[in-house]
Amino acid sequence: MTNNEPQNHWVVWLTFIIALLLDQVPLPDALAYGRPQFVMIVLIYWVLALPDRFSFFTALCLGIVMDEMNDNVFGVYALALVLQSYLVLLIYQRLRMFPAFQQSIVIMLVIFIAMFVVATINLFLGEFNWDWRFFYPCIFSALLWPWTYLLLRNVRQKFQVQ
Repeated sequence: MTNNEPQNHWVVWLTFIIALLLDQVPLPDALAYGRPQFVMIVLIYWVLALPDRFSFFTALCLGIVMDEMNDNVFGVYALALVLQSYLVLLIYQRLRMFPAFQQSIVIMLVIFIAMFVVATINLFLGEFNWDWRFFYPCIFSALLWPWTYLLLRNVRQKFQVQ
């Protein structure tokens, strides 16, 4: 018999906390625009790995925390992360089969869409001046994806997260 009970989900939440902290590490102005979207990358991994356990509710909770941490309008990141989770859930079975390079391209596009939602909402609220540097994190997140995937997969296997 298979055990369908969640196991070691504290590991998943610890990875989210680490990602949230990495998003808050101060960087010099020259590097700040290139900061990868750590929370988005980690969320994408867990949606791919355990789509029945971590998706919309997790994205909503993380988005609310990100809105608060980034001093953003309530619900902007929540909407973006829920949309991101939805897009990943639409293609997660195919995405799992892609090689790392193709996964990185898809991840970049998904994060671009989420960041575009954040930028558009903030633009309409008058809290954002349009600048293409806002989307640099999409590229750096895509470059970081293969290593993040390998690291989180090893963590998942070591702690037998199900």
